[in-house]
Amino acid sequence: MDKPQNYWNEFDWERFFRRKEKFVRAYVELLDRFAELPEGEELILNELTRRFGAAEVEEMYTYDEDVDDDFPDEDESAGPDDAPMASPLEFPPADGEGWQAPDNGDDDSEFNDEMRRLRRMEEQFRNIMIVLEQTIQGWCNLMSSVLPVDKRAQGLKILFFLSRVAMNLNSCAGEMAATRQAAVIALCKRVLADLNDAVGQVTGLRQQCPPLNEILTTIQERLVTAADEVADFLRACRDLPGDDDDDNAF
Repeated sequence: MDKPQNYWNEFDWERFFRRKEKFVRAYVELLDRFAELPEGEELILNELTRRFGAAEVEEMYTYDEDVDDDFPDEDESAGPDDAPMASPLEFPPADGEGWQAPDNGDDDSEFNDEMRRLRRMEEQFRNIMIVLEQTIQGWCNLMSSVLPVDKRAQGLKILFFLSRVAMNLNSCAGEMAATRQAAVIALCKRVLADLNDAVGQVTGLRQQCPPLNEILTTIQERLVTAADEVADFLRACRDLPGDDDDDNAF
């Protein structure tokens, strides 16, 4: 069954993600208070229901299950009408084998230009993922081996922002597979904001730890480069045609 979020525009996703972030902050706060108590999860659920209402709690608890419905199990037999929707960023081989452009005469050139643009976007997103994965791993190694003990709290703040980046990038890949362009845009904006926060924290740490200036400069430069790439990818997403231009916020 088609889902309402398939028709959300960017502003709809912004409202949803802000509500979800507020909900998550409340859950973490309650988890800290009640996790060790008997029936702690029930206490948390009751308090969340009091604060947000039963409908909101149910929506937040079931959203991930709804997303998973977009990816059927491999052993499910699906007819032509039930086949999963192809990702907008899954492309034919670069050498052109195994696929044919539609026979549209003058439209072929426009079609091929669009395919090349999407292929560049796919490669760009893949590179962003690789760079940030390596940077996050490097930051974990730095924290565990050379970061001074009195700077660990600030190091954890940076790790917090980077973990949010990784989480939202992973969600972004899922939304791309579900062809929800507006959701991809809203998530990219969050990735960019968290990258900028991480860069600010690393800049402050560089000033406080001169012996680590060289390695921290390298990390900072990689994060700035990744942020630039995310901003470029975001602009490219906004330029893609939507299913309903009247509903697009870009």
